[in-house]
Amino acid sequence: AVTISYRVYSDTMDAHYKTLTSNIAKTAASQLDPDALIRYYNEVKAIGEYDEEKYQNDEAYRTEYDAKANALKDEEYLSMLDILFDIKDNNGVTYLYVQKLEGDLCTYILDADTSSEQCQLGTTHAVSGPTKETEHPEEGIPAFITNDTYGWLCTSMEPVRDSEGNPVALVGVDVSMNDIMRDRADYLRTVTIIMGIAVVAIIAVVLFFIVKALINPINQLSDATRSFIQDRNIS
Repeated sequence: AVTISYRVYSDTMDAHYKTLTSNIAKTAASQLDPDALIRYYNEVKAIGEYDEEKYQNDEAYRTEYDAKANALKDEEYLSMLDILFDIKDNNGVTYLYVQKLEGDLCTYILDADTSSEQCQLGTTHAVSGPTKETEHPEEGIPAFITNDTYGWLCTSMEPVRDSEGNPVALVGVDVSMNDIMRDRADYLRTVTIIMGIAVVAIIAVVLFFIVKALINPINQLSDATRSFIQDRNIS
């Protein structure tokens, strides 16, 4: 019973978060200009190949790359970024970003992050996990749940489509599930304790009726027998 109850609760919460992240990603995708995204992608690729190792370890390279990438961020770019920040802040989203897939690589076009981990326009990474395992990932990646260095996350990726319906980029949404996972553990402990108490109570009741139905008559019979023997001895 504990296992079934926990499984139903877990499956319900997982389904809720997967639907939530998918809907947020679809909403964000509908607010972005596909032609502008392609333009920024082509422009940032034109400034030169992105080198992750040099970007992280070579200050001169990083400064030069940032200057070139930031020069591409016009008013329209900043407006789309503001839209993402609004969606992120109003829906409890942990990470919200836009990528373009090309072979085994993904390139960041927008990243609604104010921390030092924000991905610069043009940041390129090798694809991995469900993105790599999904057939035709450019068409979207169904919501999935992971637990890694970023904690428990529910992730969904939905396509931004052009006027002809072709996918031109992916909107990624990550929602933290750390709190719900703690609640899930608390729920399991609570249900286990309740079931344990219930089992003990049931056992106590069963033992009470066993004593009442079997032991007491036996004791009464024993007392009667003892009384009979004593009466015989007296006579």
